[in-house]
Amino acid sequence: MHVSRLKAFAVSAGLSVLFLVVYSGCNWITGQRGQISSFYFQWERAIPFVPFMILPYMSIDLFFIAAPFLCRTDQQLRIFSRRVVAAILIAGLCFLLFPLRFAFPRPHTSGWLGAIFDWFRGMDSPFNLLPSLHAALLLLLVDLYVRNLRVVLLFAAMLWFFLISLSPVLTYQHHVIDIVGGFVLSGYCFYLFRESSVALPVLVNRRIGSYYAAGAAGAQCSGHLGPCFFGRRSRSVSSRLRTSERVRSFFTRRKESCRGARDSCWGLICSVNICRCCITAADVDLGMRSRRESGSAANWDPVPQTKLWSWG
Repeated sequence: MHVSRLKAFAVSAGLSVLFLVVYSGCNWITGQRGQISSFYFQWERAIPFVPFMILPYMSIDLFFIAAPFLCRTDQQLRIFSRRVVAAILIAGLCFLLFPLRFAFPRPHTSGWLGAIFDWFRGMDSPFNLLPSLHAALLLLLVDLYVRNLRVVLLFAAMLWFFLISLSPVLTYQHHVIDIVGGFVLSGYCFYLFRESSVALPVLVNRRIGSYYAAGAAGAQCSGHLGPCFFGRRSRSVSSRLRTSERVRSFFTRRKESCRGARDSCWGLICSVNICRCCITAADVDLGMRSRRESGSAANWDPVPQTKLWSWG
């Protein structure tokens, strides 16, 4: 079901009013406070100030207003609007709980770009930094435009969206940590409001169903009548299976008998060596006793050393 122009216009106007109220209200409340701290990295001071990037920065408002008109279904419009509302409300809550101020002095710009900067800074105070609502809405818009644009327009839009992603830092509107926080916020909105999986329609096809029924009936009949028509073949197959099982059991028994014989041989070898050691020790002991009794104990020969194992 396509989205009507009237509904898209109502959603676009409602989201724009919500953004202006929350963003401006948080700016005003934070401006009434005393000391507002800053959070940034020291290497950010080396980031150049590019006045031209104010054009991509401000152009996100046009993409934001036109986004509801690109939605093709009511479900897509509903999910997009819920994500935007969640991003605006969560960002506004963070602006009030963790107020931050931009740390660097913004350079003065002359010419027509300077006039745009002066007009823009007259409306926008250097607050509402973390998370960057600019970055959060950018990812939400990128997701919607990727789904609904053609190849040529999609390439041009993605190129311009890339400039928009760089513009908050290059125009000294946000610090890097603010951009990261905005991307995290958009990821949470994507997770919170997911698109439901599309269920494929079920079509009744009786012809295909009859084919499956005939195949199932044939398989059932072959299971019952197979032994009657194919008994001889079945007996030959079963005899082959029995023969192969006998051959397998024969070789298994031979393998087990060979393993038992090997173990028996090792046990016999160990027993023979133990007997040799005992006999040798007994002979040596008898010779020592006989020599002691004959009085020639001082002239014995050294006891021969016996090895239990010999290799080679």
